[in-house]
Amino acid sequence: MEERNRTRLTWSLGALIAAGVLAGVVGLVEVAGGFDTAATHPFPQPATWLVHRTMIDSVKWRAQSVSPPPKFTEPQVMAGFRDYDADCAMCHGAPGVGRQPWVAGMDPPPPYLLDAANRWRPEELYFIVSEGVKMTGMPAWRKALPKDEIWNIVAFLEAMPRTTAADYARLRATYGPGAPIFTQPPKGPPAFSPAGSELNQGAVPGVAAQTAPPARSRPAPGAP
Repeated sequence: MEERNRTRLTWSLGALIAAGVLAGVVGLVEVAGGFDTAATHPFPQPATWLVHRTMIDSVKWRAQSVSPPPKFTEPQVMAGFRDYDADCAMCHGAPGVGRQPWVAGMDPPPPYLLDAANRWRPEELYFIVSEGVKMTGMPAWRKALPKDEIWNIVAFLEAMPRTTAADYARLRATYGPGAPIFTQPPKGPPAFSPAGSELNQGAVPGVAAQTAPPARSRPAPGAP
């Protein structure tokens, strides 16, 4: 028993000394400016993988308390498109739309979200958009948008894997910045109604097909 206690004490003292040395090295590096904060010098690949894995696990754990709506409607998808096109596409791209060139200067670079709905559940997407992600440039949009608008963005993300570049171009032409903000259905066919469109056929999981256009609680950039 005495020998066991001596061994435990030795390991404890060793751990404390190691922690103290590590803290001293980290402090010295920080004070001396040894940690390179330049975005042009990415983290080593193992560190990048570890941080990303931590983010995934954190989101999945914390998003369990989020309750998604039973299904999304087409007006929600259209309203979400307007927010996404105005505030998100520049960093994350869209069908037929690349990211802005300056995105290459971010570390880590924001991911394309064309298939985000295939990798994340709706409540997880809501959590990411709402709460943001530390040290990535991804803001917490709940500081600027109400809950219903964040759910609209999630609705569009859910529909985006089945949205073609031609679909997105039509949406931009009709509902993009500077386009009228409809509160009543326009005359004629809806803008997003390509032949066989899975969205309008109600084939996108969780999206109910409707034809009413979106109403926004705030204007898109450039809108009257």
